[in-house]
Amino acid sequence: MTIRPFSTIEIVGLSDGGFGRTCGIHSTNCGVSVKVDTNLKLIKSTIEVPLIEKIPVVSEENTEIKKRGRPKKKETQFEEVFTTEVVECIKAFIWINGVEGCFVGFVSKPFLKLYGSELDGRVVHIVTVGWDSDVEADRRRSLEHNGLVSGVIIA
Repeated sequence: MTIRPFSTIEIVGLSDGGFGRTCGIHSTNCGVSVKVDTNLKLIKSTIEVPLIEKIPVVSEENTEIKKRGRPKKKETQFEEVFTTEVVECIKAFIWINGVEGCFVGFVSKPFLKLYGSELDGRVVHIVTVGWDSDVEADRRRSLEHNGLVSGVIIA
């Protein structure tokens, strides 16, 4: 699928400061500085996402002995194992006068599935900012996504 100019796209995670979304210039995380009419440059990248897996613990004695009837099973106990997974993503950077600035967020998963790597190198012009919206549903949706902005692809 080819991307047409002025296709809508969403950037998420602007309120979160993880994965390097902070710098020495901004007093808070960099994504909060994104306002309407800000331009963002999209760049393909990979990140390591932490995962917590619950693995059942195998014990030799998994039943209790009862005097009559069938043995009663004990509850299965789980052990948490911390791992990481490498995930491909498209990062959004502030783009001012052709200069790449702070890393602010990620392209949301539905748009990543829809357009894929075609978004690499594109410039997005922000038209709505979820946390500043007058509509309560937009503010709630922005909160669910740790900050959400919508924009149009201009280049």
